[in-house]
Amino acid sequence: MSSGKLIFRFEEIGQEHNEVVGKKCANLGEMTRMGLPVPSGFAVSIEMYKKFIQDTGAAQEVPRYVNCFGELKDKGIAVFEELVDELVG
Repeated sequence: MSSGKLIFRFEEIGQEHNEVVGKKCANLGEMTRMGLPVPSGFAVSIEMYKKFIQDTGAAQEVPRYVNCFGELKDKGIAVFEELVDELVG
């Protein structure tokens, strides 16, 4: 699906689109196609995500934030609540 399309309704995608929208969104599309109760939604393509990251400067900002977190291995889930508090104030 390389039509240049960047946003897809769940009804338009399935597991064959893992490389376009990621597995989670592709699976939501697959479940929608199967008639399972999935809330209405859409998927942003990986290409759109990359464009957003580049155009907004987040490509430079995200590593800066991640580096300030230090070593998180074996610290448990509570550490993430603290990090969110630090980021959003």
